[in-house]
Amino acid sequence: MGLLSALRRLATRKKQGSDASGELPAFYALPWQIGRALARREVVADPPRHFAGWVYAAVRAISQGCAACRIGFYAPGERGERLPLPDSHPLVRLLREVNPFHTCRELIETTVADLELYGSAFWVLSRRRVSRVPAEIWPVPPAWVSVVPGEDELVRAYRLRRGAREVELDAEDVIHFRYPAPGDPYGGRAPLEAALDAVCADESVARAQRRAFENGPVPGVVLKTAHPLTAEQQRRLRAEFESRFAGPEAAGRLIITEQGSEVTPFTTSPREMDFLESARSTRDRILGAFGVPPAVLGLVEDFNRANAEAAQMLFARDTLAPKLALLAARITQDLCREFLPQGIVCEFDSPVPADREADRRDMESGVRLGVLSPNEARADYYGKPPLEGYDSPRPVPEREER
Repeated sequence: MGLLSALRRLATRKKQGSDASGELPAFYALPWQIGRALARREVVADPPRHFAGWVYAAVRAISQGCAACRIGFYAPGERGERLPLPDSHPLVRLLREVNPFHTCRELIETTVADLELYGSAFWVLSRRRVSRVPAEIWPVPPAWVSVVPGEDELVRAYRLRRGAREVELDAEDVIHFRYPAPGDPYGGRAPLEAALDAVCADESVARAQRRAFENGPVPGVVLKTAHPLTAEQQRRLRAEFESRFAGPEAAGRLIITEQGSEVTPFTTSPREMDFLESARSTRDRILGAFGVPPAVLGLVEDFNRANAEAAQMLFARDTLAPKLALLAARITQDLCREFLPQGIVCEFDSPVPADREADRRDMESGVRLGVLSPNEARADYYGKPPLEGYDSPRPVPEREER
């Protein structure tokens, strides 16, 4: 089933009553009762236009890092333990085959990328005709979506518009992921929005550098002649000079002038040099807003294994893990409740890499204190088969002090 046909079918379905028992606080409903139909905060105009350079590198690192973590679903057991859902469960199958076009990894990667660029991401649920259980998940570009507030509920519906075509969906058929935006209960604030000044500055520097290479090997020159030139002579001389010496292919080409003529290059002022050298500072501001250490992208001058591992650990712990927790909480609240048994929760595998050195120290302490048997240490740490006679813990007595 295609996305547009699913949207049309959802739009024609009769609206069902809400199960919500509480009433919407007046301070949420009041602003929208005085004439504002859509709750849409002004955000960055055309975020995909900025999806290049350091923004692309940062968003790609974050979205791919999140998508690489396995998603799992767990149901409560009789004794309070958490039991993983079997592969045959409808919810597990739904996330394994989200729709005929997207894979689960593409769904997560697209969702995280939308959050980084727009501050919001949307899933549209296509339901089965009889059971009304979600059968497909479709990620929808945030630029298509507007929130429709209600008088008795925070969100009454979502309006999807693509060109001249418009569809209104019930709030229960849309899962809205968003980063918190102070002062806006409906929208999300993207890292791109927070770093927009630095992004625009970096784009300006990149355009200036490209223009300098296209114009020639030097920023510009002054051509002095021994005699005054008419406007036509100036135009002809400029055109001839640019046709021969402009562009990167003209770098190093010999310039021959007539007697009395002099070619003087423009010199770069200290202010212009500072402008060009500020590109590194601008890069760090962009990566800082997205929470991506430069070392994750290989941008380390004193690069070694310790630096790389520390950067990856910080990136996974402080950037990827909170984003995965946000996704898991929203999936648990808005998607897991659609399936039985009650109490299903979503959780991603931790992106934080294991600290092998710390694990080795814990293993050695466990064996020495008699907490672990040698065979348990062999299996858990080294992945080795057991040895006969080493199934029981054997605490090592401490040496007596003399």
